Amino acid sequence: MNTDAIRSTLISTLGLALALASAWASAQSIYRLTDLGTLGGVGISGGSMNASGQVAGTTNQSPERAILWDGSTLQDLGTFGGTTSVGHSINDSGQVTGRAKTAGEVDHAFLWDGSTLQDLGTLGGTKSEGGDINASGQVTGFAYTAGNAAAHAFLWNGSMMQDLGTLGGTFTSSTGGAINASGQVAGRAFPPDGVLELPGSGGEHAFLWDGSSMQDLGTLGGTSSRPAAINDSGQVAGSSDTAGNAAVHAFLWDGSTMQDLGTLGGTNSFPRTINDSGQVTGFSRTAGTAALHAFLWSGGILYDLNALINPADPLQPYVTLEIGDDINDLGQILANGCDSRTGECHAYVATVVSDSDITPDAFSFASQTGVAPDTMITSNAVTITGIDVPAAIIVTNGEYSIDCGGTFTSSNGSIGDGQSVCVRHTSSAASSTAQVTTLTVGGTSATFTSTTTDTDTTPDAFSFTNQTGVATGAVVTSNAVTITGIEASAQISVAGGEYSIGCSGTFTASNGTISDGQTVCVRHTSSAASSTAQVTTLTVGGVSGTFTSTTIAAPPPPPPPSQGGGGGGAMGFMTLLTLLLLPRRRRDLPRA
Repeated sequence: MNTDAIRSTLISTLGLALALASAWASAQSIYRLTDLGTLGGVGISGGSMNASGQVAGTTNQSPERAILWDGSTLQDLGTFGGTTSVGHSINDSGQVTGRAKTAGEVDHAFLWDGSTLQDLGTLGGTKSEGGDINASGQVTGFAYTAGNAAAHAFLWNGSMMQDLGTLGGTFTSSTGGAINASGQVAGRAFPPDGVLELPGSGGEHAFLWDGSSMQDLGTLGGTSSRPAAINDSGQVAGSSDTAGNAAVHAFLWDGSTMQDLGTLGGTNSFPRTINDSGQVTGFSRTAGTAALHAFLWSGGILYDLNALINPADPLQPYVTLEIGDDINDLGQILANGCDSRTGECHAYVATVVSDSDITPDAFSFASQTGVAPDTMITSNAVTITGIDVPAAIIVTNGEYSIDCGGTFTSSNGSIGDGQSVCVRHTSSAASSTAQVTTLTVGGTSATFTSTTTDTDTTPDAFSFTNQTGVATGAVVTSNAVTITGIEASAQISVAGGEYSIGCSGTFTASNGTISDGQTVCVRHTSSAASSTAQVTTLTVGGVSGTFTSTTIAAPPPPPPPSQGGGGGGAMGFMTLLTLLLLPRRRRDLPRA
């Protein structure tokens, strides 16, 4: 596409985008793509876009150079005598901020005012970097303090750099990442070992500076959080570790609470910016392949931006948008993507071309009754109709399968017009009990209900034969009993021992189910004391039976030893001693 066509496309769509802006809360929009290409042989990555469609970014060739794309030409913003520069943010006046190398190859924050590159200096140290710029030309970022002792967030007000300090306590460093029209700054505070250049270095917290003090925005249950952008209403978009630091999710802070925006089915999501309508764009891992896809969060739903590109757009079949870098108040989205035909990755502008209907016609699932307890139950298939572009699909208390192909998921996704979907869940383990799954497509919901059969799960009475005279501390197993009188599987539980269905030798203490006609026995370890009972209680469908073992009685004690004295009986001690001391006399033997 030539540069005149690109300029014409951007300008002609501004009026349409303004007219559609008020409809964003209730209906999603469909987009077409403009490839910023490799104008002059130089591609663009990163950066931000203003309301006029101007883009600030960085060349994707070495050495990096900050650039401004005005819709037709690509302008190199230069350096402070060094080799490289990076453009981070642009305001509606076309002013740009970022970082540029000095002659000594040290990064300094800059402000490009439309003609010259201004060095914003530092807070007494060697290094600084501009992160964001508002409509008034105020810049925030970070700069090292005297002696490079720490890095602090700053606010540059047009003439001087103000040190915003830190959160205090364990947070000794900070950086300003985003600024709104009121001069509020969203940034990150770090513990002493934080690394400013590497997001997610560990232990950092997002903060909001309101003009006088910093507020800690907390986390989504993990240890770290990072802001990405702030709008003029003071809403902050960022990312945070979830509980247990299991994943990183995009969040929206509304002034009091942090809302988890979820993912596109994968583990992580990261926002890049938020507009004044509260729409957020960024990127997320997808399910299965875990590829990076650009997302748009709008109206409470996280969309894959690729699913919202007009199918008739000539780039749609080939370009995968991987990162949503910016969204302006007109709804234009700056995204980075790659073309499968060439393998090249460019910056693209996604522009609203029509308001689309993502509210499907009403649909319903047929309820099922008399289903077996604790069984996977699948609904009938329904066909989604009445939508222009793929709509978000969300399931509660179950799973869904698009086109009912056998692959089910509980993750949020999207579904197109004419596609079918079915849901499934595990029925209740109790009889005559309903299980409900809710499927929501583009704001329209339907429920699928399965109700278990009204069956007799109360068995006939059963009993175990008690055992007596068992050894102490021994494993004692009961006789087997047969469960009868139930029409469906009944719940089985044990107290004070274990049970084995089928008396197979495999015992468990966990709750389970048993069917009519099955046998069961129980076991326990007998008491360590003599003549003591040990009791195990087995309960099936509300009916209980007990098995008791009683240990053997203790043997009688031995008789006490006899004591001397008294009349006839045992020989006295003195008598025995006298006999032993008498001399022996030789007895004459008879002669032969």
